[in-house]
Amino acid sequence: MAPNRYTELFFLDEATALAAGHRPCFECRRHAFLAFRGAWAAGNSWAAEAPPRVADIDSRLHAERVVPRTRRKRTWLGHIDELPDGTMIAGADDPGTAFLLFRQHLLPWRFEGYGRPEPRAKKGNVTVLTPPSTVAALAAGYAPVLHPSAHEDSR
Repeated sequence: MAPNRYTELFFLDEATALAAGHRPCFECRRHAFLAFRGAWAAGNSWAAEAPPRVADIDSRLHAERVVPRTRRKRTWLGHIDELPDGTMIAGADDPGTAFLLFRQHLLPWRFEGYGRPEPRAKKGNVTVLTPPSTVAALAAGYAPVLHPSAHEDSR
């Protein structure tokens, strides 16, 4: 990645990018960024008189997505019943799998799109892939753009 340049990454959808610790682009998706920033500020108890700067959000997201000196993905435990739609979690039986929480279902993540919905039967704590401050933004009302497969079969 070139420093101080656009991130040369592309994702299945916005929920996947958010789970990887990114945010909407301020340049090409300004309207989405402003909505995200507002929800991020509200969800993270940011002072209302001064909205967070891009650098403030990026710094927090970087700290929440990378384990220092390892470059490994940072995850955390969250109670599944308290996580909002748009959050990505790791599979309980196979940590190499990921699921999108959406409309009371778990949608298996795949490179080509989401798989058939599974019931949100798991109870208790799950391994959360989406950074905590982004989960707070989702809980505060930010709705990420999802791949069309998330909406198939009137899920």
